[in-house]
Amino acid sequence: MAKILDRLLTEHFEFVEPSLDAIEYIAANLRSADAAELFATTGSKDFAATIRMAVNSSDDCVVGISAWGEPLAVLGVTQLSLLYNTGSPWMLCTPGAMRHRRAFIAQGRAYTAAMLGHYDELINYVDQRNTVSVAWLQHIGYQLSAPEPYGAHGLPFRKFSKEK
Repeated sequence: MAKILDRLLTEHFEFVEPSLDAIEYIAANLRSADAAELFATTGSKDFAATIRMAVNSSDDCVVGISAWGEPLAVLGVTQLSLLYNTGSPWMLCTPGAMRHRRAFIAQGRAYTAAMLGHYDELINYVDQRNTVSVAWLQHIGYQLSAPEPYGAHGLPFRKFSKEK
């Protein structure tokens, strides 16, 4: 019985408006693959400032919070092109998010569908080394390209996209 209860508790989280405390917590506790990807993309290790900038420039942004109040992830979407109505989804996680993999896949599909209600296409890049994120994107239905140089360090990233 305890294992069933543990499973139910670990699957429970909710999305809330981002707060400065949640952003600071996530920045200080990023999954190592997300920290490496963020550094490879921006060239900066000031993760808190980078995440604040991403939150502030996003058209929509939420923080996933566990049942115990632990910030697990911050995710959002930024408009890339008015002409083509293209959005750029992004997400950064703490190791705590890994306790909620199945729920994040289900919610990722729902959040993607909601984003496609506002944009005709979603496009961004994922670090090829970030195998968990690559697999998550595939599970929720994004198409991924072959790796190509991208970001501040020109490391192999895969373009991911999804259309209406």
